[in-house]
Amino acid sequence: EDYLRILRYFRFFGRIAKSGNAHEESTLDAIVANKQGLKNISGERIWSELKKICVGRFGADVLTVMLSRCGLTSLLGLPEDSSMAEYHEIFDYNSGRSLEPMTPLSSCKLSNAEKSLAEFIVKMRDEARANIDRMKYFKDMILDLEKAPGHNRKKMGGREMVVELAKYIRASPQFIEEIGLWEMPEFPVNGRDLMGTGVKGGPVMRKVLTHLFEVWKKSDYKIVRDELLSHITAELLQLTEDDSIRRCEKRKSESSSDKEVEGEFFIPLHEELFFF
Repeated sequence: EDYLRILRYFRFFGRIAKSGNAHEESTLDAIVANKQGLKNISGERIWSELKKICVGRFGADVLTVMLSRCGLTSLLGLPEDSSMAEYHEIFDYNSGRSLEPMTPLSSCKLSNAEKSLAEFIVKMRDEARANIDRMKYFKDMILDLEKAPGHNRKKMGGREMVVELAKYIRASPQFIEEIGLWEMPEFPVNGRDLMGTGVKGGPVMRKVLTHLFEVWKKSDYKIVRDELLSHITAELLQLTEDDSIRRCEKRKSESSSDKEVEGEFFIPLHEELFFF
């Protein structure tokens, strides 16, 4: 059975029904009994149907039945406390106008962590599929999110995000479990170590740390502190310093250009207003 028929039922119901709540109870009971089958449907296929339902005819009524009566909320990737009252207001107010699906769905109040996870999965899913059997790829990804120099701390941990990505691309259960239980190694070098070797702080130190982090990952996380520090050469320091200088000069040049453009537009406008 293709359980996507559950969503197709609601989509076609919206097209042909005379009211938004004229469902047969036996049909809804059958949907409730079989809804777990949606777990085996890819996110792309679910979204393809959901985005048509939520802005289609009787969209607010249909989605309310899907979430409240049939309990499809989590299976559609929506928060359990989704606000259907606000959804109805947005949908009804814009009756007769075209709506992008995410406009009314924003009322479902995705948290920042949920938004970050969705963006992460969309960004990484194709590359992850191409590496679905490479454990090293996923371990490196966890370390990039959790341990990389200057990494952004997110409300959802890097490991959690990678585990969810693995679930999304339908990696094997054993693979997903191993990712979840993997004990992350500690990157053995920090800024104090670099200062002890004479590396300047700021952008240069950040670039050197990033370079050493990549060397460490390529070694399967085996290179120890002293060996990593031996990779800091005069040539590496010169390259990173030159790159930092170029970036700084580029920013200054762009800032100067912006000011010139502002002046070109502001002065004639100011004079024009003055003479009026």
